[in-house]
Order: sequence, then structure tokens, then C-alpha cells
Amino acid sequence: MRRAFRWRFAMMPRRRWSNSPPRSASLKRASHKTYSKAKHTYFEGQQKKNIVTEESDAKVKNGDTLGIDDRVENEGQAMARTQSDLERENLKKQTGTIDAVGKPLWLAGQTIQLAGDFGKWAGKYVIKQSRHSITRGGYTTSIEINAV
Repeated sequence: MRRAFRWRFAMMPRRRWSNSPPRSASLKRASHKTYSKAKHTYFEGQQKKNIVTEESDAKVKNGDTLGIDDRVENEGQAMARTQSDLERENLKKQTGTIDAVGKPLWLAGQTIQLAGDFGKWAGKYVIKQSRHSITRGGYTTSIEINAV
């Protein structure tokens, strides 16, 4: 019974920001190197055909086109690679750091939901890096986040 509880707890998809305000928060949006489209082109030598796929990101209204020319075996693999690269590059469009009173469950890879108190910054974020420190001043957690 105890093991099943731990498994469910570890698989929780996101944490909500608690009622306590952060000690400090720095959030920013970047328009440089955000892509609205990605285009993947590769020439398959054995079949003598050109593989071309395109993906677009509806969240980015205007942006550049990301060019990808990695080797792939088929069109399905090219489509998956194009979508993955586009999402990875656009993770950097909205980033930030938050310092808060100790939150031991905030770990890299988890997602958090910033509530309406954050105004235009409210939304879902993934924790890129977390630092936990214990000093004479108390237990603090500092996280770096990227918008999802």
C-alpha cells in the first residue's frame, strides 16, 4: 500500500503555486530565435528522393523558419524530428527564475502551474533546474523555468 502511494505521488503531472508569495521572481519573454515554422529537408540517396516536411507552431504568431537538414530514414521520422526540434527551440521564448521559501518537491523536469496572481505570466511551466539551499536564514529553493 505504501509503495503504491509513492508511485502515484511521483507521477503527479504538475504542482500548483501555493499561497505564499515568492521571495523574488524574474520572468522574461524573448522574440529573438522563436520559430513559427520548421522545415526539414533531406535527400535519400538510395531511393533517390528528397524528403521534405513542415510543421508550424500555433502559439507563435510571427517568427522565423527553423531549417533542419539531419539524416532520416523516412517521412514519419522526419515529421517527428521536425516537431521535436521546433518545440525544443521554442521552449526558450518564455523563461524565468523564481526564489521561494523551501519547496522540497520542486525538482528538474516537473511542471508547475503559475496562478492568476502572476498576471500575463500565468500558465504552465517546466522546471529546467532547481537549487535547494539551507542556510542560517532558512531553507530556500531557486528554480529556472521555461513555458510549455
